[in-house]
Amino acid sequence: MTEVERIPVTRVMTPEQASELVGTKVPNVEPTFRGAALFYDSETGQPIMGHLAMPDLARFRRVIQAIGWGSSNDNYRAASGNRNKSWTFGYRPRKPMMRNEGCVLTSFGRDNPEAHAYLARYADVLAGQLGKAFPEIEVMGRDVIQQVLPDWRLTEASLWTSGVINKESSLPYHRDGNNFDAWSVMPVVRRGVRGGHLHVPEYDMVVPCRDGYTVMFFGKRIVHGVTPMTKLTADGYRVSVVYYALRGLKDCHSFAEETAYAARRRTERETELGRKAGDPDEPDPVRVLNESSRPAPGGAARFSTGKHGDRGRVMTYEVYDPRPGDRDDSKPRGGGEPKMVRPGRWRQM
Repeated sequence: MTEVERIPVTRVMTPEQASELVGTKVPNVEPTFRGAALFYDSETGQPIMGHLAMPDLARFRRVIQAIGWGSSNDNYRAASGNRNKSWTFGYRPRKPMMRNEGCVLTSFGRDNPEAHAYLARYADVLAGQLGKAFPEIEVMGRDVIQQVLPDWRLTEASLWTSGVINKESSLPYHRDGNNFDAWSVMPVVRRGVRGGHLHVPEYDMVVPCRDGYTVMFFGKRIVHGVTPMTKLTADGYRVSVVYYALRGLKDCHSFAEETAYAARRRTERETELGRKAGDPDEPDPVRVLNESSRPAPGGAARFSTGKHGDRGRVMTYEVYDPRPGDRDDSKPRGGGEPKMVRPGRWRQM
């Protein structure tokens, strides 16, 4: 690697102050430097950021441009008000609440095996680049990743388990909360798009995220966000590929064990659904309102079961007809004062 300028930077905001920005929109600010550079904290000497030219850029760009994008990749982000497209690749941990019973390869890896294989191999290229720039950071990453079985790393020697491909994603300020305490790397390819820089408010750095450059930083600890983007041409694009190590994968067993466990849990769930389908009169506490599923006394305490309440199918409830002097405190749709309402009483329906 050719000699790269090493630049000290001064902290201008505490981590606590930066935390107050999390979730807010990033302003439209311009880069504070250009080209390749390595940044260190001026007081502690700790590495902060790297911005280096990517190896094998032409092939990387071809792989990224060949990726298909559909409605399933379209996400609305309320904080930025933008719709962003993304693909996750590599591996993901169990999520039983979403009926993902085992650790698995992502759908991108399953449906795009050639692109996935290239991105996985490229992780080792980036790890080598990180090691040359910041040897101590690579060593730290290799210590951390030992908590994850090789089955769930992008390659057996990889520093990372997973990644996300973001297309024109103006992300609000955030930290990468689900990751291990380890650095991430983010190669970027772009054409015909203004903006899309990475702002690090703790050091008031704006990283240009130039075409064909990799950004290296501690996304788990440092608050960061992406500035707004504007397409200058119809075919313009700005795609970043973030490599990271997911903490949840440390709990995964071998690939064979996870696959068998997920299949067994899926069979058990389908068997239970079939059993309930065969006995429709069996109460379902989740879907059927009955005595046992009734909320604690309060606003809903007026509800009671009807004459068929033992089956949990028919409900009776009370309706309130307002009494003299009562007021409807809701505002009329067109504004104005709450209106008076007519007399009334509670009655059974």
